[in-house]
Amino acid sequence: MVRRHDALGAGGRHVTLRCDRLRAVTNPRSFLPGRRLVLAGMGASMATVRLRPARASVLSGVSSFKPVQPPTGPLDASIENGKGETLALSHWRGKPLVVHFWATWCGPCLTELPQLDAFVAAHADVVTVVPVAIGSGTGAQVQAFYAKHGVKTLPVYTGKAQPVADALKLDDLGLPMSIILDAEGRLIARADNGLTWQAPGMAEGLARILKGN
Repeated sequence: MVRRHDALGAGGRHVTLRCDRLRAVTNPRSFLPGRRLVLAGMGASMATVRLRPARASVLSGVSSFKPVQPPTGPLDASIENGKGETLALSHWRGKPLVVHFWATWCGPCLTELPQLDAFVAAHADVVTVVPVAIGSGTGAQVQAFYAKHGVKTLPVYTGKAQPVADALKLDDLGLPMSIILDAEGRLIARADNGLTWQAPGMAEGLARILKGN
């Protein structure tokens, strides 16, 4: 299934938040094609949820990253760390960055998260990854989620869909989703689906993209 949160962003711009192959988080009977649910917690206003048929596959390798031409930005967005402190993506300015958007309520995100955790543990010296939990509560709640699911390496960062999407000029913030910012903070590539982080050549391929090759 595809879960979509639709809400107005800054300036009245319409922002869509979607999640493919959703794992039901309320009454399973509610998650049927064509049903509409209303959930709270995605920004300041209520959000509409629409369901669509799932894609055949949501996991792929580094080839899933598509170049953004010309690069957009420099861009910046505010997020919170596990202590609830606000910081900006420009905190990492000067080095290329992979920003991974996910949510505790997103089924494919749960499939991808252990792989991403293992990838970061093995390749932290090659790639800087900032995982941002969207609409998933406080840093403490995300940390508890990590503990429950055996995630040991990933740092805790949280964000709200509307401000993040507006700041990064993303009309469609799909979950899971990964973007690459270069050292100047420009958006140079994006993957609008889950990734197989343990796929052969993943680290090498990302290193090439980060270097602009």
